[in-house]
Amino acid sequence: RAVTERHSLADLDNHPVRVLVCGDESTVAIRISDDGGGIPPDAIEKVWCYLYTTAKPPSPAEDDIGSDDGHESSVAPLAG
Repeated sequence: RAVTERHSLADLDNHPVRVLVCGDESTVAIRISDDGGGIPPDAIEKVWCYLYTTAKPPSPAEDDIGSDDGHESSVAPLAG
């Protein structure tokens, strides 16, 4: 979500999500990185809390997903 909000739709191909998985017989390491802007240093400890997000909730005007008028919002829904 952060990458799509930070960069234009036309430029998304230049900002992929990168996943690196490596390990041995007893350890696995997974590294995920993107160009979404990161997490503020004061929020690092919170990332391990269930459903924590740095995404700001959409304003009522933007939050029209599933509205009765049949139009969908261009704002990505919050993931849980």
